[in-house]
Amino acid sequence: MAITLELRLTTKGQNIKGQLAVECKTKNGTQLKRHYKLVQGLKSPAYTPDCWNEKQGLFIAGENAAYNNQVTKSLIDALNALIATNSYTDGKQLFAAYEYALTHVVASKSMSLADYITLVLESEKERPTSNYELYNTLLNILNGKNKKRKNHTIEFEPAKFNGIKLADTPLNQIGNRHFEAFGIWIKTAKGGKGYKNLMTTFKAVISRAQKAGLTEMALTYDWRKYRPIKEQKAMTAKQRIEAKGREISILTADEFSQFEAFDVLAVVPPLKHSQQLAQLYKDAVLLMYYTKSRPTDVIGFTWAGNYDEDSNTLVYTPRKLAYRPDANGKTKVVTIQLPQQAVEIINRYKGQSKGGYLLPLPMNEIGWNVVTDFNSWNIRVKNVEQRINKLLKKIATALQLAVSDLSMYDFRHSAITHALNAGENPFAVAQMAGTSVAKIEQHYYNGIRK
Repeated sequence: MAITLELRLTTKGQNIKGQLAVECKTKNGTQLKRHYKLVQGLKSPAYTPDCWNEKQGLFIAGENAAYNNQVTKSLIDALNALIATNSYTDGKQLFAAYEYALTHVVASKSMSLADYITLVLESEKERPTSNYELYNTLLNILNGKNKKRKNHTIEFEPAKFNGIKLADTPLNQIGNRHFEAFGIWIKTAKGGKGYKNLMTTFKAVISRAQKAGLTEMALTYDWRKYRPIKEQKAMTAKQRIEAKGREISILTADEFSQFEAFDVLAVVPPLKHSQQLAQLYKDAVLLMYYTKSRPTDVIGFTWAGNYDEDSNTLVYTPRKLAYRPDANGKTKVVTIQLPQQAVEIINRYKGQSKGGYLLPLPMNEIGWNVVTDFNSWNIRVKNVEQRINKLLKKIATALQLAVSDLSMYDFRHSAITHALNAGENPFAVAQMAGTSVAKIEQHYYNGIRK
């Protein structure tokens, strides 16, 4: 029997509490389900009998009646259009599709940064939050306009990179160099005013675009490290400590346990290939954690070159240090006695890689000559990292982790921090991580989060 979806406006739905919502009634044979979506963007709505007609679903009086009826009509029309062109099992699925369409239907990879922020602002109108003003301020700044002055707009020379306005730069080309240029511009052209909010919002916009599949770029520029001097001086000792804790992002021991136990299939489509890749990606970051290694290294570990199965020992030279011999002319070699968790991950994929890699990532089956094919190989590595980071952010959202912008490197930071907090020798930890005690203190250890 066919599933039918019927829409109506109501103030009397379940848990609505006198607010206006769209009710989607789903009929499937004898089964009946109702789902509700609150209507956003109304102006001072009144639901008294003289202003609102429940039966007709119309505002019949009031200063903003015409405007509010247009808002509700647009919403109902959009939902009916989705119903007419797609199949949905219930209202929950329909409303999810509508929310997705707000930022995905119009957006394209070729659109400019300013056009994308404009689109984001339109979507924020549907879900009013404090973010709206942050996005709006960023857009005005990028366009070289200050609209906060009474009666007129102040214009100024906006931020550029290589002579091109950041606002006009294609969204999918925005990278760390543009991000850094924006930070420098704020400090020079604006005297550092609003540095933190503007940089945070800029990165949030690009992260949002990345999640929407509109860019492969990930902003990793450490903007906090270069915040205006006067901003640093104005901070209290407590604030400086907290800022340092934020700069080095880690999972607490409890959050890591939650991540390790999480069923990754809950955040990916029910497709065999997608589920296999998701599990592989999760295992890759867990292997990073248990080896304290870098993303590039864990991707490239091989059975013949790096792993001794008899002793469960991993031996490798960090790629970052491969061409950096020490004072004696020797290249650093890392030797790790693997814990059982790491061994189980490795054994899970034994024999699955034609190229002999520990992890059968699709890029590892190409047969690279890393010397002659370095550029192509490096691009593929970065693509894998970005895909894994995209999955990690989904997991972080599902688990409601404090580190919402979760990335692969956070697991290296977490592993080192957890080891030191457990009382392990700092020199031994540094050796295992393929770094130095000084670098650990500067870049990896977070003593704020436990």
